[in-house]
Amino acid sequence: MSIHAAPDLPVAPRIDGRNLRAESTRRKIIIGARALVEEQGRLPKVADVARRSDVSVRSVFQHYQDVETLFIAVVDAIADDLEGTQRDIDDSGLLEERVRELSEQQGRLYERLMPAVLAGRQLNPSPAPLVERTEYHRAALRQRLETIFHAELASLSGEARAESLEALQIVAGWDCWIALRQRQGMEVERATTTMGRLILAVLQSAKNNAGLMMA
Repeated sequence: MSIHAAPDLPVAPRIDGRNLRAESTRRKIIIGARALVEEQGRLPKVADVARRSDVSVRSVFQHYQDVETLFIAVVDAIADDLEGTQRDIDDSGLLEERVRELSEQQGRLYERLMPAVLAGRQLNPSPAPLVERTEYHRAALRQRLETIFHAELASLSGEARAESLEALQIVAGWDCWIALRQRQGMEVERATTTMGRLILAVLQSAKNNAGLMMA
């Protein structure tokens, strides 16, 4: 009877209790900080975050060197939760339907992000990581508008197309939503409808101007 050596079995990774505890503390801090941002629409104080997270102030600073770093982590957590929530819009559909669906999707997105956006504007100057994320979302919106309104934009000359796209970014962007909700005091439904009307107005103006130039 021959004796064979047992085959080598994969070694389970060693679980470091300190790393697990640190990760758990980080999650608690992010959850607490995020709750405060979403409730208050402003940057939370570290002492408030510590109380909300049931950790010490020292623990907050051990994991996040300052409020800016903590806020960026909160923004990323919110963005992760919202990933994939915006559906593609058929660019071959009727213009009014495309505009309605876009304004409804943007309204839902902005309403969930508005507290964090307002809080971020308290940072002056805005930290580089936050600027990078803002520019990324701005570029993503521009690309989305180019796709959804490809037919309307394609009929314009180069300069007119660029100007119309810039105008669309404004009326379908953060600043417009905050102005409608905060400065004008509109309810979500009315703000959504108004955003749609502004988008249609930009496209109609571009179409009229293109017609005048061709006449």
